[in-house]
Amino acid sequence: TGSFDGSVKVWHCASGVCEMTLSTLSGSAPILSLAVCPVEDLVLTGSLDGRCRLWELSTGSMSQVFEAGEAVRSVAISRDGCHILCGDADGSCRFWNLKSRKSKQVYLQRGEPILSVMLHSLD
Repeated sequence: TGSFDGSVKVWHCASGVCEMTLSTLSGSAPILSLAVCPVEDLVLTGSLDGRCRLWELSTGSMSQVFEAGEAVRSVAISRDGCHILCGDADGSCRFWNLKSRKSKQVYLQRGEPILSVMLHSLD
């Protein structure tokens, strides 16, 4: 779950016990969206501060930060775990390659915020 205080809690579904809390030492903006990587132990968060953060569940640490622009309302991770997509309040979607950490594409939908994104197969 993503929280207003900028933390992410990982819950055990059967017991309802919080197994892990992910947060930065300095705190961060409220989490508006999160996605779990299907092939690696990674969680991607989108925040009110316009950043996407990639977290490693094995260590509980933040491994990468992506500057997206305005508030990140929605995030997605590709099935192969190699790409991420985020939708912003300014109407842009940004597509990154996780290995190179470079933005591959920016899509603009001016005037309306992006509320939800999803990645389909890149094959």
